[in-house]
Amino acid sequence: MVATIDRSKLAVEDAAVPFLDERAAAAAEAVADWLRSHAAEYGVELQRVVLRFCRSYEDPRYYDLVIDFHVSGTAARAMAFQDRAAEVLGRLVMRAPSQAAERLSVEVHWL
Repeated sequence: MVATIDRSKLAVEDAAVPFLDERAAAAAEAVADWLRSHAAEYGVELQRVVLRFCRSYEDPRYYDLVIDFHVSGTAARAMAFQDRAAEVLGRLVMRAPSQAAERLSVEVHWL
């Protein structure tokens, strides 16, 4: 299931790599591109984007691939940006679904 991902678009935790396929990698890259090109519209400044692996403590068989992005701006603007990024991700995954792509989610952190 291992795919290549353009690390110039987003950082990738080593733990996430074995769980990626080509469709998940393409969706993560597209979301990172969208984040960079739309941050100003939401009044935030994008600091960094990281794809990370997150395993459930309750059930280790369950995991997510999380597109974490850090912004400077107000909480309200950061949350609005996250909501729209989630919609963008959802559309991308619906167009090119895979088991790995369906594990993708977004999470914002603001300063």
